[in-house]
Amino acid sequence: MGVKDSTVDFDVDAEPWVADVLGQIQTALDGVRVPDMSELTVEGFIGLTGPDSSELTSVSTSGSMLDPTHAVWDVDDKADTYVTTETDACRHIQQAIQQLVRLGHIDIARVHSSANGKPVDVTPTVGE
Repeated sequence: MGVKDSTVDFDVDAEPWVADVLGQIQTALDGVRVPDMSELTVEGFIGLTGPDSSELTSVSTSGSMLDPTHAVWDVDDKADTYVTTETDACRHIQQAIQQLVRLGHIDIARVHSSANGKPVDVTPTVGE
């Protein structure tokens, strides 16, 4: 699954790199049906995998926001050791996702239900 970086600028009450994460999430998920938001991996949020995939063994993080050399981690007011591993990047992206949900930039636009009324998946809205 290819990832393209977002070129949209968001007005987010957070650090600028968090807005970059939001742009990547919007590119990957806005208007896309997601089986279970609570089970969505960081790789799914940023578009390295599909929203219904938990298989990560063949996922390449090179050049993505999970790559510690990605431009999003070149933050002027942070130490050079701010993000040095994929685990660091993943942790920061997870924190950004939580912050963006709290701020209302990631929300549920629609819950899709089966014929018997049981919720089966959701469509998120991102960046609104």
